[in-house]
Amino acid sequence: MLRPILVAALLAATAPSLARAQDGRLAVGANIGTPGLGAELQYKLNDHFVVRGGGDWMNFDHDHTYSGVDYSAKLKTGTAGAFVDWHPGGGGFFLSGG
Repeated sequence: MLRPILVAALLAATAPSLARAQDGRLAVGANIGTPGLGAELQYKLNDHFVVRGGGDWMNFDHDHTYSGVDYSAKLKTGTAGAFVDWHPGGGGFFLSGG
């Protein structure tokens, strides 16, 4: 049961953004990290402003018995955010608030 956790940890360390699709003004992304699996959606208003939102979720539940002693571990996380990015020069540099 520990193997899926190790695989997830390796993916989180090596691939912060698993997928990103962009079509003109709209972009959709997926990621994996310490808060869990996540998704992000962003919309380009113009050359200087982008609005985006996303969230991350994880649910971990493990029960095991060692030497007659029962152990139980549960972890549930969830985050959500909404942001406005200002690109003052219209390029890759931006300031974000949210």
